[in-house]
Amino acid sequence: MATEILRQPIYDTQSISAGAVAVGTQYNLFSVPVGSSSKTLLDTNMTVAGQLPYSEASIHGIRIHVYTRGSAGIGVNNYNQILNNCTMSFKKEDRTILEVPLYMIPSGYGLTGGVITTESTTTIEAVSNGVPSKSQFFDLLVPEKFKSRDRLQVNVDVKAAFTTETVTTYLVVVLEAQITKEYY
Repeated sequence: MATEILRQPIYDTQSISAGAVAVGTQYNLFSVPVGSSSKTLLDTNMTVAGQLPYSEASIHGIRIHVYTRGSAGIGVNNYNQILNNCTMSFKKEDRTILEVPLYMIPSGYGLTGGVITTESTTTIEAVSNGVPSKSQFFDLLVPEKFKSRDRLQVNVDVKAAFTTETVTTYLVVVLEAQITKEYY
């Protein structure tokens, strides 16, 4: 048997449809694996619902990124609405490891934005949730170790109602991890 230790982001994406989002709405991330409910590797790298697909993983940080797909850029309004009106809880089994508003967790992926042009004006919007750097993420003081059987829970809760603009917006939670893979 051989053991390999790798740095591997573990991620999951939640789509938020355009329109009103009510207080009390909860998004349960890492609960639908790739291949289920139209989820692809673009959305998640989870292969088992609620469990990490590795022998062992040590989570040392978290990133939050908000974006759109296709040609429509994300507006500042959508970005602010999601980050400022939602909280996230990160749990192992039922023990809370972290619980904070989304705006406290940087992305580290840099600018997201768009250009809106009409007959009379052009508006350029750029939004950012942190400096673009691989070191920009919420650093856990002590890495949290998960075995493959441990239950992972990440929930995003809407605490204040908001309305997103005319395009589906995507919220991705990235767990910065060191993983152990075993080969036979």
